[in-house]
Amino acid sequence: MFLSTQQQVVLNLSARFTQSHSQTTQYCNMSFPTTNSSLTLELLKTRSRAIMEVLCNQRDPNFTVARTLLHPALQMEHDDYPTTSDLEAYLTMFSEVLTSVPDFGCVVHTEIAELASNEERQNGIGGRCWVFSTITGLQDGVEKYSVDMMVFDNQGLAIKLKDVQREIGK
Repeated sequence: MFLSTQQQVVLNLSARFTQSHSQTTQYCNMSFPTTNSSLTLELLKTRSRAIMEVLCNQRDPNFTVARTLLHPALQMEHDDYPTTSDLEAYLTMFSEVLTSVPDFGCVVHTEIAELASNEERQNGIGGRCWVFSTITGLQDGVEKYSVDMMVFDNQGLAIKLKDVQREIGK
């Protein structure tokens, strides 16, 4: 069977995800350091993957774990939804998505993180992480590539999310 380059990349990344999926689930049950000096690239990646996992693949109607990873003043921008300016508005919107698209899920392929500069840290920013994933379970079998850009505060809470998506087919 001949696979396109795009299909090969998705299969390779999916294999990587499968290997790390159980580790991500374990991360969701961990406590995370909350001081800026404790923020590392790996911690930012771990928190980002955990955010994606608990929001997209777990069905906790109270978002218990998500609330420990997201800042109360969370701002969110998305291609398909109105901008939200606090955590409760975001979780309400996300709950509506999960209700209207019951098979919704994501497969995280990779994360790229950077720590904030000293100047940014003085202004409360701890770092950033970009997460590349595939969104699954959408209406009519549509799948999308997604890049979630996350900004974290000095305590490691996501304070800003920006999501851009591209349809890849059915």
